Amino acid sequence: MTKLSFVTITKNSADRIEGVVKNALGIGDESIVVDTGSVDGTPEIAERAGAKVVEFKGEFDYSSPRCLGDKTATGDWVFHLDDDEVLPLHYRRVVRELADNENFSLIHAPQYVPSYGFFTRLPRMYVNDGSKHFEGLVHEWVYPFGSATSGDFMIENRKHNVPNHIHLENKISRPRLAERELEDLLQKDVPSDKMESAKQASRLMHIFQLSPRFERVIDKRMNAIYEQGINSGDPSPFMLREVAYYLAKHLNDGRFGAAIALQAYDLGKDVLDPVSLGTIAELVYRYDSNKALEIVGSGLSQHINFSLLQARAKVCQVLGQGMSAEYYFEESRKRLPDNPTLDVMSRLYVGRGLDGIIDIFI
Repeated sequence: MTKLSFVTITKNSADRIEGVVKNALGIGDESIVVDTGSVDGTPEIAERAGAKVVEFKGEFDYSSPRCLGDKTATGDWVFHLDDDEVLPLHYRRVVRELADNENFSLIHAPQYVPSYGFFTRLPRMYVNDGSKHFEGLVHEWVYPFGSATSGDFMIENRKHNVPNHIHLENKISRPRLAERELEDLLQKDVPSDKMESAKQASRLMHIFQLSPRFERVIDKRMNAIYEQGINSGDPSPFMLREVAYYLAKHLNDGRFGAAIALQAYDLGKDVLDPVSLGTIAELVYRYDSNKALEIVGSGLSQHINFSLLQARAKVCQVLGQGMSAEYYFEESRKRLPDNPTLDVMSRLYVGRGLDGIIDIFI
């Protein structure tokens, strides 16, 4: 059986680290706790609960401790779970089956954030063979892109009880980290390597989320990355996906974003994974719904997941195929009877209409 390690970065979480470790060991085979300078006995409590504890001694950012955890872990796969999160034990079978699925090397974890009132999907679980890693001082992400799908489980987020715990404990200003990362990135040349161009576009987009005041310089660099890729004659479809998302979601230029998203699909339909295809379909569906339906179908042929069914629901609505909120839930439940997001969303949002429901899932 595939060995699964859980990695948790923490500081001063003596009141809950035991539960985090026991949660990890109830699903996985190993719990790695990366302590970033606790003074309340957190490491000792974690060790008594069964974790292997390693101390992170460098300057704190959001990726370096995670990478240290990966190097310490002995599992074939790693799952990153924060110290204010819980993965309910009844998802053990689903998670273990994903670890045994050789078609994908990265799993995005659905998560509902009560304090902000939306769902999100973050890359949390991946093959621990050195091929993937977290990168970014802030808004950390897993690179390189590719071979990713969404898991049919849901992390329970408790950040409304422990707001922004890690960076408060480490006295970190997220906007300042974003500014520093942008400064470092702009000192580099515009990348010619395909995967590096995708990664740099992704980092710019995440930096913009925290520091929109740098829109002009970010926009200029993003355009340079896009032009470099197009002029090369062989642009990365993952880079095009990131540029399209940036244009549509942050610059509110949905039509141009959709055009570039279609470029990404046409160039990379043979290499794009279900997560990428779902993102592209979400960007395209208002402008070319039939093409979006084709893109969703391509993703579903690889792996049926909630994100793709969600995108298909939007397309069907635009096409006038009568996809009401209630029908959408019923149809999705048939395809994914155990998916937990359906229960939460139907309980919270049925009655608001389909747009009110699925637009909060970002």
